[in-house]
Amino acid sequence: MKKRGYNKHNINHFKVMVLPLMITAIAIFVGNILTYVYNNIMIAFFVSILAIVTFLWSQNKNIIMPIKRLEHGINKIDLSNNLSYRLPIHRKDVFYSISLAINAILNKTEELFHKIKDNEEALMSSNDEIMAAYEQLRASQIELETKYSEIEQYSQELEKLKSHIEHMAYNDELTNLPNRRSFMEKLSSELESKKEGAIIFLDIDNFKAINDTLGHVHGDELLNRVAYRLKLLLGANAFISRFGGDEFLILISDIDKESVENLANSIHDIFDESFLLNNNKINVDFSMGITFYPKDSSDINQLIMNADTAMYQVKASGRNHFKFFDLEMIESIKEKVKIETKIREALKNDGFVLHYQPQIKVDALSIYGFEALLRFKNDTLSPAVFIPIAEESGLIIEVGRWVTNEAILQLYDWKERHINLKPISINLSTKQIMDKGYIEFLRAGLEKYAIPPEFIEIEITESILLEKTEKTIEFLNELKQVGVKIALDDFGTGYSSLSYLTFIPVDKIKLDKSLSDKFLELTNIKVMDSLISLAHSLELEVIAEGIEDLEQYRRLRVGKCDYIQGYLFGKPIEVNEADKIYDSNLSYVIA
Repeated sequence: MKKRGYNKHNINHFKVMVLPLMITAIAIFVGNILTYVYNNIMIAFFVSILAIVTFLWSQNKNIIMPIKRLEHGINKIDLSNNLSYRLPIHRKDVFYSISLAINAILNKTEELFHKIKDNEEALMSSNDEIMAAYEQLRASQIELETKYSEIEQYSQELEKLKSHIEHMAYNDELTNLPNRRSFMEKLSSELESKKEGAIIFLDIDNFKAINDTLGHVHGDELLNRVAYRLKLLLGANAFISRFGGDEFLILISDIDKESVENLANSIHDIFDESFLLNNNKINVDFSMGITFYPKDSSDINQLIMNADTAMYQVKASGRNHFKFFDLEMIESIKEKVKIETKIREALKNDGFVLHYQPQIKVDALSIYGFEALLRFKNDTLSPAVFIPIAEESGLIIEVGRWVTNEAILQLYDWKERHINLKPISINLSTKQIMDKGYIEFLRAGLEKYAIPPEFIEIEITESILLEKTEKTIEFLNELKQVGVKIALDDFGTGYSSLSYLTFIPVDKIKLDKSLSDKFLELTNIKVMDSLISLAHSLELEVIAEGIEDLEQYRRLRVGKCDYIQGYLFGKPIEVNEADKIYDSNLSYVIA
């Protein structure tokens, strides 16, 4: 019981005495702790503030200031005005290496700038050269464009000219019909195609007379009108060609003999109506030769020769008609070929010789000169036969040169033998005008043998003037420039012989035998006297050829003819015989 009472007393004592002390002690302890914590917090705060301030100061010194310095330095860089400027270098600067790199770039830039400046003059010079080259190129371009334009225009003109030349190559300039070349190509095509047909060789019988009477202008007009009528009749059914001069060739495919005969008659019918030329009514007559291909031949030249042969058969038998080629005419062709071969062999093997017919001075009865006449050495074939064949074949060019050279050599022989030279006259064929080298050949021969040109006389006929008059006159004028004399042969056979004397450079006229025969009769003698007087008034000498009887001589002497030539005083003889009478007086002939 006593124990339980003790405890209560202790507890109350504890509550009164101890508990307040303990609370006070705890309060003091807690207060101390709070003070400590507070102090520590304040210390930490101030330390933190200090750290922050320190950090900010450090940042301003090591980062912000260097950035501002770098920015300031970069802003001062002026490549245009101050190439030598460099950034300040601060070794402790955080941007030290960047500053060095920028300065290195500035160094390189300055170096490159000086190199550029050093090369500035060269660059400017090069630029000037480039600009000059550009201007030159520009000028060249303009020039090239101009040239190109000119070339293009020239090309167009060339194309037109080419077309014109091609047209001229295949068409006759006067009638605009296909020409000889076109015809040959057309016939060749027909033969290659194994076609059958006919060829008509048409020749105007009286064209020379018309041409001489009315002149070449109206002669050309007539040819044009003939061509027009043929085209009107035949149209596209035939190939019509002007073969040359007054000759036309007509090709008709797939036609029989009866149809060709009807066609030939139709051609004659359309020309029954006369032409009106220069207020003159002109009737035109034709001779036509007809051949068939391939029946008569498959050779182009042979076919044309066939038609030509048939046409000349018509002319020989009265003209103004037509004939078909037949086998009998082959002999005529063979004879032509044979004679052509003889001519070729004579040229090759010295088979020609000149015979000389004396030309006599009427008043003195002495020999004035000789006419050289061509003969075969070993054949009696007449020149009237072989000369036309030489002309047809083109051999007349070579023959003409041979005669010219032989005449010069004969003059040289007389000169070397100290014989006084007398003129030799030589005949010039119409075809020889086509020999472009003849005049130079003649000049060279005369110079080579030192023969005065006046001892060569060139005899031409009126037929030489029928075509290409301007070229013919030019050819004759060039002959005169060489110094040779020119005589108009067969004077009186044409229709306008007197008109020729006004424009061709002749020295002499040779009265044709037919003229002498007609006008040396007593009833007509005044005509001959007047003709000789007219020639003399034109300062032309006159020689009458074909004089065979004494009475003709006497009348020509009364009429004051200058020279005569004919069998009365001598036929053509070889040179050794001519030598014997060279200086003879022939008065014994008229005694």
